[in-house]
Amino acid sequence: MNCFNCFKKEDLEDLEDLKKRNEILENELKILRNKFRGVDKALMLENKILKEKLENSEKEWVNHIDVFVEKWYEENKDNIDIGVVNLGFFEVDILPDYIEKHLYKKVLKILYSYLTTTLAPS
Repeated sequence: MNCFNCFKKEDLEDLEDLKKRNEILENELKILRNKFRGVDKALMLENKILKEKLENSEKEWVNHIDVFVEKWYEENKDNIDIGVVNLGFFEVDILPDYIEKHLYKKVLKILYSYLTTTLAPS
């Protein structure tokens, strides 16, 4: 007896249907893999952009403090001159303005760092 005659016609049609369904599923799988590759690339790019923004923001606060102190010092320099020593009839400024500004900037940067590390969620 021939083995090919063992199969019924309906069985062969079912087998053909299964092959077609398998091809359709393989094509859908390829499409989904390509979509996930695109999503993966997009997430990698977004992650890179966010890391750059974070690095820039860490540098920006230093500049913001510098600008703030410069402006604040110019507006209030008559009231906050910590380097002036009164010697009776005259006053001596033992700390130049640029050193005073530098001290104010350092104090604010230390304070900012302290606050951001202690108040940051763990």
